Amino acid sequence: AIANNARAALQHGSESVLADLESFTGYDVLDAAAQGDRLSFRIVCEAFDQLGQAIGGLINTLAPEVVLIEEVVGRAGPDAVASLFQSIKRNILPSHSEHLSLRISTVESQLARIACLGAAVTTLDTCFEYDSN
Repeated sequence: AIANNARAALQHGSESVLADLESFTGYDVLDAAAQGDRLSFRIVCEAFDQLGQAIGGLINTLAPEVVLIEEVVGRAGPDAVASLFQSIKRNILPSHSEHLSLRISTVESQLARIACLGAAVTTLDTCFEYDSN
């Protein structure tokens, strides 16, 4: 979606370093945002705002102490990551923000996905624990 939004903006005359590329992916948009490309940064921040709303909803439902976000998000640069964290904080209940730790994973993407899957299974197991007695 990020790459498609960038393509649409370029077709409407927006300027970007992405215009010099024959084709590009969402990763390229993240990288361009980190390098200071204004269009890419705006698109990434819009996507991160939506992501922040979704993560905020999950935090309000599950009340975790730690939220670990895949390292690929960090490719967009510290300012974009800060906008994501701000969006998350705007969308959570005040009682959750006191003890919440937001972190960007430093583990390679594939390993992070496996770790997140394990954490999700553990969480679901805890939430839906059934006592047959």
